[in-house]
Amino acid sequence: MYDIAIIGAGPAGATLARLIAPKYKVLLIEKRRLDDPARYEKNGKCCGGLLAPDAQAVLARLGLGLPNHVLADPQIFAVRAIDFNGGNERFYQRHYINIDRTKFDLWMAALIPGTVDAKWGCRCTGFSRTDEGYALRLANGTGTGTNSFTEQARVVVSAEGSTSALRHLVLQQRR
Repeated sequence: MYDIAIIGAGPAGATLARLIAPKYKVLLIEKRRLDDPARYEKNGKCCGGLLAPDAQAVLARLGLGLPNHVLADPQIFAVRAIDFNGGNERFYQRHYINIDRTKFDLWMAALIPGTVDAKWGCRCTGFSRTDEGYALRLANGTGTGTNSFTEQARVVVSAEGSTSALRHLVLQQRR
């Protein structure tokens, strides 16, 4: 039985796992292979690329500085906006840092301590409420090589982002 199961190891899930690992027994479920850059398949995230000032401030408060290999070109400090209808053009100062999202996610995953039980290349396919928390139905692999199993957790956190499979499962159960 895990204290906390986190579904998703992007920036939010990886950070949560790293911060709570000293006090709790943590299970981390991630569909991507962030543990092995050679096996990681880029999934073409629509978000990423630019790290906003608020996100930069959070990283700094957490004592994290971006390694150079995560940075991407070009670094932009002004944005040119053109109003085609009005014929106006204006430059806005912006303090975003351009990053390679794949390298950023791999870096964040590498910071997760070994005390976290990370299941890489694994998906949550369902869940049910139990007396002690939740039973999570999990699957790793694809096609005929899929291995299904169940894990138990007192608390479940969805950190999957906008395409959350867990949120979809919760909404299905409510209907």
